Amino acid sequence: MRRLKRESGTDKGSAGAVAIGALIMATAITHLGLSAEDREFVNQELRWLFSAVDQFQQFLQTVGQRLAAEENAIRQRFIQELGAEFYILADKKSQAELARVTPQIWRAEVEQMPPAPEPVPPESERIPQANNKILTDLDPAELQNWSRTVEAILTRINLHLKGLNILLDQEARLGEAGKTDFSIQSQIKYRQVELFTALQELASLVHQVYGVLVTSPNQLIDFLEEG
Repeated sequence: MRRLKRESGTDKGSAGAVAIGALIMATAITHLGLSAEDREFVNQELRWLFSAVDQFQQFLQTVGQRLAAEENAIRQRFIQELGAEFYILADKKSQAELARVTPQIWRAEVEQMPPAPEPVPPESERIPQANNKILTDLDPAELQNWSRTVEAILTRINLHLKGLNILLDQEARLGEAGKTDFSIQSQIKYRQVELFTALQELASLVHQVYGVLVTSPNQLIDFLEEG
């Protein structure tokens, strides 16, 4: 496993893009003072991770719209066949038919989707069938559950990132004194650990969806513990 190294003379970077991943790279990662090589390694993995999360969320939205349209079409077909007075029976039949075709729709959407916008990081761990796209053999119900978990993790990431940025601003205002202030440094480390732990959980979920595991969140936690 890669061991991350500090680089002397590095300062806190300015904020970059508004995306969560870009903000993490611009503040939380820059503040660590990693060597240029390690910083690029981490940033490359985070760029891929958040591009995959974004694609996953867009994919679920697209499939949800497709399923809603399919459900309406199926229901209308059964109503026409059975008659409007048999609406409840038509609804039950349409739900059963939708359950039958849902896996087919999911697979078709996965197969025609493009790869994630960012290339797979070279040092990531991959299963043999990983191709930078959502895996085709996943259970749609599981994917929906993972989507809710991803949303919860992103909420936590935002919370800890905002808290960390407030602390980094306090540190910067105090100058050299801020770098040795025990209270501020303890709170910064707490926020960093919580943030990178959430990234670790996000990476684990994305691994289940894409078959690709980025290891930099684990190494960031190790880096903090060693420091």
